[in-house]
Amino acid sequence: LVRKELESKHPFLLKARRELESEKLKPSPSHAMTFLALTGSAKDLGLPKANWWINDDSKFPSVFISFPSAKDPTWNEKHPDQSVCEIVVEAPYELFERYSKEPVKGRSEEHKEMKEEL
Repeated sequence: LVRKELESKHPFLLKARRELESEKLKPSPSHAMTFLALTGSAKDLGLPKANWWINDDSKFPSVFISFPSAKDPTWNEKHPDQSVCEIVVEAPYELFERYSKEPVKGRSEEHKEMKEEL
């Protein structure tokens, strides 16, 4: 995670590495995020200016929904008749682990299909 030479300059990095290796620190939950392009202004679509957190026992236990375009007072000037919805969900790392060795640009067809399915 961190180059060894940096640990000598920044002792907190060495401490963090040791804690990770001792499993005191567990990996945080993984997340999947998407942006939806919407036709219409935030006002026309009745989009809220608030963030929503939805927690239930569905396939994805926690969902974050936001409408950044509704909160930006200059959005309509830059992007008339368009809005954006951002959705972030908790997702098990195992869903994505098999793609971890693929380059960020130019992922496999299987990865693209998985994203479409989500």
